[in-house]
Amino acid sequence: MKYIFEYIRKRNHGANRRVGILVGGLDDKKNIVVGWSKCNFKAGDKFNYDSGMKLALDKAKNFTPAPITIKKQLRRFETRCIRYFKDAMGMSLLPISGE
Repeated sequence: MKYIFEYIRKRNHGANRRVGILVGGLDDKKNIVVGWSKCNFKAGDKFNYDSGMKLALDKAKNFTPAPITIKKQLRRFETRCIRYFKDAMGMSLLPISGE
């Protein structure tokens, strides 16, 4: 699967800290799918690229709703995916949980 990704970052005392990842790609029917993965630092999670990418790709295939905390960045990323995947047949917006 051809895909692009972007880190979800959080500002922490002047430094940008990676807290998650957004992944966009094309499925078998040439539709754009978007997935996400975000750490829960309160539960003791640490950001890991490999496990984050795997979770995000799984969520892209299953069309899992995204948390409201990443809504703004998610919508910008979806626009970026539309520009990047010019041969795509279509895209449905990822639902936001809590809306």
